[in-house]
Amino acid sequence: MTIEAVVFDIGNVLLEWHPEHYFDRTIGPERRKAMFAAVDLHAMNDRIDLGEGFKDVIYATAEKNPEWRAEISRLA
Repeated sequence: MTIEAVVFDIGNVLLEWHPEHYFDRTIGPERRKAMFAAVDLHAMNDRIDLGEGFKDVIYATAEKNPEWRAEISRLA
């Protein structure tokens, strides 16, 4: 496979990603607030943005937080 182009989406130009919006829709605002208080999902996203493997980071975060495993694993 040859990579011909790389697109950096800085500032939510092409894709909007606010995990709060996703989780509010999927598990509700109250449960999302509890999960965000317990798990630093923004740090997880930063690791992915820095080039770590997408699924590896998500599954590692899910395993580290078993009470939120199902919710976090939905992202993979």
